[in-house]
Amino acid sequence: MALSDNLLLYWSLEETSGDAIDATGNGNDGTVTGATYDVTGKILKCFYFDGDDQIKRDTPLSAESGTISMWCYPTNLDSHRCAIGTEMTGYNAGEFYLFFESTDIRFCIDNGTSEKIIFSNDAPSINTWYHVVVLWGIGGMKMYINNVLQTDTDTETQPPSLSPWSVGQRFNWGGVGGDVGFVGKIDEVGIWERRLTEAEIEELWNNGNGLAYPFGEGTNMKINIGDEWKDCLLYTSPSPRDLSTSRMPS
Repeated sequence: MALSDNLLLYWSLEETSGDAIDATGNGNDGTVTGATYDVTGKILKCFYFDGDDQIKRDTPLSAESGTISMWCYPTNLDSHRCAIGTEMTGYNAGEFYLFFESTDIRFCIDNGTSEKIIFSNDAPSINTWYHVVVLWGIGGMKMYINNVLQTDTDTETQPPSLSPWSVGQRFNWGGVGGDVGFVGKIDEVGIWERRLTEAEIEELWNNGNGLAYPFGEGTNMKINIGDEWKDCLLYTSPSPRDLSTSRMPS
């Protein structure tokens, strides 16, 4: 099975304006509000979120089992900082969130009766990139941080099936008096309608360098175009790609 199989959406977050474009061609673009474009990312460029920004989708994640992968670089951990989550409407089955806290990173899915939460082994630090992968559905809830399976897991199989949901924000969470937005950079957001294997998660980790869609092995480099240096990725596998679809900044 290829890493791109059952990939619902992939946001490289290299746009300089407009929507977050789904690189898979599935059309699952995200509506951007307030985020800062064209910031140095984990791989090429990314978006910066100031706590009030978001990328929003109104379509639920309906897969029975699935995976979320994203690179996060928090610059503030003074509150509950939501990297991805649903709007809070009152403890309904399918609500979910991924929070960065000063004490831990936590992933939660509400099953309609209670919140099921799993926690990272260690507290995160500011100004540090984290590759966070969370799995849901058959097989329970699991979280990988920087290619390490975290000790805390849960047998809950409820999928994160409510919408709208957002990257960078969780609106209307009354428990802390309002919104709980992420502060920092987010890059390379992928959502699969299946559970990735440990080998695939390691492939995305790529020795800490990250791996961008379409997941060919590549090297970050610069090329000179019109006496101006541009960032690009040189792909060596699985096959050469048409330059018209390669991820080169304009």
